[in-house]
Amino acid sequence: MHLSNKHEQRSATPLHDTSDLVIRYGGVCLRKTSPPCPSQLCQTARIRKIAVYKRFMDEGCIRGFDFAIAELESDLRFDGSTSPICLPNGNFSLMAAYNLYDFGFGENELGEKMSRLNYGSAMITAVSQYHDFIRAGPIFSSNRLQGFFKQRAYLIGIHSFGPKFCDDGAPFTVTDVRPYAHLICRVTGVCYQLAT
Repeated sequence: MHLSNKHEQRSATPLHDTSDLVIRYGGVCLRKTSPPCPSQLCQTARIRKIAVYKRFMDEGCIRGFDFAIAELESDLRFDGSTSPICLPNGNFSLMAAYNLYDFGFGENELGEKMSRLNYGSAMITAVSQYHDFIRAGPIFSSNRLQGFFKQRAYLIGIHSFGPKFCDDGAPFTVTDVRPYAHLICRVTGVCYQLAT
């Protein structure tokens, strides 16, 4: 799959064998090393295709573009414990977001890894002007930074087990979702909140 815009050629690299890959969602025991959850605590969906930014790998996994788009074989099932989340557009003001939460399976302050999804309050400490980074803290890592605006939840940042870029005093760095709104629209056809 090739993605392009008027400024640069971008490409996404598909993962070729996805036949055994599934995602878990809607629960708290989602890490692959977790024991299986009862269906009311965790749903699964089989992955059809995955695209990742080729530039992320070409630049040593350290210069941004750290996200993937997964196409599923079936729709996600939403219920009382699982609801959709909004994506912010490029004009979304991070200062307007409130009740910021960091979700993740990363290590806690003692360096212990957890098998259950945890979350804690977070605050944005810096936003990069030249890359797609948001620095935030404190608490967990390796999943997402979520905030609310007008009573809706927004996925603000994505972070992973990648290299640490953090400034002193900032426990994690996330990929800012806002610059990718038009790309996600073009690749997936999911085009909402693009005009403010």
